[in-house]
Amino acid sequence: MTDDGNPLDGFAQTMMRSVRDRSIDEMDLFNSGRMEQSVPTLWSHVATTPEIREALTQLIPQIVDTAIYFFLDAIDNGELRLAVRSRSGDYLDLMELGHGGLAGWPMGGEPDSWRARFSERRDPGLMVDGTDG
Repeated sequence: MTDDGNPLDGFAQTMMRSVRDRSIDEMDLFNSGRMEQSVPTLWSHVATTPEIREALTQLIPQIVDTAIYFFLDAIDNGELRLAVRSRSGDYLDLMELGHGGLAGWPMGGEPDSWRARFSERRDPGLMVDGTDG
């Protein structure tokens, strides 16, 4: 939960930092070849040149953001019923809190988007060096 106690902001902050940022970090490790597990072995067969690694680096946040979008869209459409717990201990339905529009909040309306407010990882529209793609 964020400092202001807003349960939707708390959910958004957790989604961006614990799901988005950590997923991007993990995929970046696979892409760099620094992760020694079975999944990176597949990456080592695909990411064979600096150009391919750079392309994958650009795609990683877009893929993660797409998965988050469809997760939130499932909540918006009532396919996935989830609630967050408020400071008072009440459970609040996410579909109701988001007014059926959660899927657009992570990326839409910069600088008010969840990604701009809570994520510490790169925007998929920017190159790794921070320039527009």
